[in-house]
Amino acid sequence: MLGSEYETMRSLMSLLEQTPTEDLKALVNNEQQLADMVTDFKKGNGGPYGILESERQLLVASNISLGEENLKKEPRLTDARRRLEDSYQTANQLFKRVKELEAMLENEKGGTSIENALDQLRIAAQMAEEESE
Repeated sequence: MLGSEYETMRSLMSLLEQTPTEDLKALVNNEQQLADMVTDFKKGNGGPYGILESERQLLVASNISLGEENLKKEPRLTDARRRLEDSYQTANQLFKRVKELEAMLENEKGGTSIENALDQLRIAAQMAEEESE
């Protein structure tokens, strides 16, 4: 109960901070109007200050609804996250396999590149030319 009254007073103070100075002066001079304002605010009965309580209740209900909606989506999101992790692991394994095959291909080629083969052909041609002279 004490927490509820604290919230009411905090909300009422927030409202008073937004109230024009002339209206506040009128409240100071009229204790009954101030008491009515506090009563209306506490009851949330549709009085001029009860609107804030109604709005607060609507926001709480909206938050509860959004929370329930999010909880309903959790299993689907958890499943999607698991599938994504599986796909990532598969992609990693495939990447490693491609790198292994690439290394095997390099070893089978004997490390011969096009430039090396061209150099070897030039050397062989030059040696053949020297022999023919």
